[in-house]
Amino acid sequence: MNRQVYEERFLSKVQIVNACWIWTGATGGGRYGYGQAQWQGYRTGAHRVSWLLWRGELEEGQEVDHTCGNRLCVNPDHLQLVTHAQNKQLEADRNLTCRRGHQWTEENTYLTPRGDRQCRACIRHRIKGYRYPQKQILDHPKGSTESSR
Repeated sequence: MNRQVYEERFLSKVQIVNACWIWTGATGGGRYGYGQAQWQGYRTGAHRVSWLLWRGELEEGQEVDHTCGNRLCVNPDHLQLVTHAQNKQLEADRNLTCRRGHQWTEENTYLTPRGDRQCRACIRHRIKGYRYPQKQILDHPKGSTESSR
């Protein structure tokens, strides 16, 4: 497929909202939610493909970062090349709360040995839920459990 046809096909999956080019094509499920596109027979991030189409090759050890913070944005003006360490630091600086809305404070943040951060409030909630799975069943208004029927 020639470059012009590929660019047109790529842009047919983009919706411009304010200054962001929102990717409306496939996304890579899971918790990350990045756009996915084909490039030279391989599936990769749509933001990476945008960089390759309008900015050129990626340098060794570099990642494409969204300066706007929108993971579905593929506007080449909103993308920059950074190292993995820089990307993690920028991500941490942009995220002021965990996915459930708890503030990232020193007291509420656990740093894993790998350097990832985890919300202590969410950890406590998860542990409490796993440690006491029968509590809701035992407090059932009729006093019975699903297994005793």
